[in-house]
Amino acid sequence: MTSKLLSDAAAVFALRASPDGRAFAFGERERVTVCAMDGTVRWTHRFRAKAPVRGVAFSPDGACLYAGGQAVTVFDAVTGKKQATLKLHKRALRGLDGVPGGLLSWSGESIRPPDDTVRRTDVDGTTPGASEVLAKMESPVVAASLASGGLVAIDDRGRVHADGETRPLEGLRFAETVRAVALIDGGVLVGRGLSVQRHALDGALAATVEVTPLEPLVTRMMEESDQDPTDEDARAQCTEYVLATGYVNALLPVASEVFVGTADGVAVVQLDGGTTREVWSGGTVGCLAPAPEGVLASSATGIWHLRV
Repeated sequence: MTSKLLSDAAAVFALRASPDGRAFAFGERERVTVCAMDGTVRWTHRFRAKAPVRGVAFSPDGACLYAGGQAVTVFDAVTGKKQATLKLHKRALRGLDGVPGGLLSWSGESIRPPDDTVRRTDVDGTTPGASEVLAKMESPVVAASLASGGLVAIDDRGRVHADGETRPLEGLRFAETVRAVALIDGGVLVGRGLSVQRHALDGALAATVEVTPLEPLVTRMMEESDQDPTDEDARAQCTEYVLATGYVNALLPVASEVFVGTADGVAVVQLDGGTTREVWSGGTVGCLAPAPEGVLASSATGIWHLRV
């Protein structure tokens, strides 16, 4: 069963359900919004700073919402009242996650001098405590996680930081930009082209699963744009476009499966079995988040609750 929760959310950078599953928060360009799980808007806040809200996280008790943009702003999750501002990085954040006793945040912009750092900060409600830089990366950090073995982080050039060392992912082309990534126990998931790849923490490629076949996708895209699929030159250009822009936009590991946000909707991949099934077709999906009985998905048509 699929239900549309909200229509007015076309460019979502971050999406998260509350700990009790009764609400969700999402970040857009210059604003953050909290809704009940039925889509009713509880409150929204627009920032003056021209920075997208790329990370949202609830406190463990659900009382506070942390929104990461130019800085981390702390809100009362129920009323939307602004409670504090935490300046954790020199520049805008690229991501934010709640960890036991605090926050894990990462920043990074393609400018010099770089501020591509991952930081852990103790936070008790609205009060920040000790803050520590856990890693400095050469390029903007796109994902980070604190596992039992310590920090794992990956930058947008496909370099993985784990066990205190930084290693490149096997098979990545020079200057290839990594967009869709997820961190799992003992490894990294990466969306490349039409596939999902699993890499070990040392960068070695462990498995590749195709999300959708290339040729049928190219044919469909050409037909939808009134092009002749038998035109070899036009087909070559369309193929190059698909592989360059990517088909996989978001990855969400859930148990033994991986939910994949694609240019068409949401698919589920079984990495061990190498199988893929489509669960929802509703346009380009940019963000995924776990939710009661399923997942939340943001697309060009709004935010959806997929019960699967």
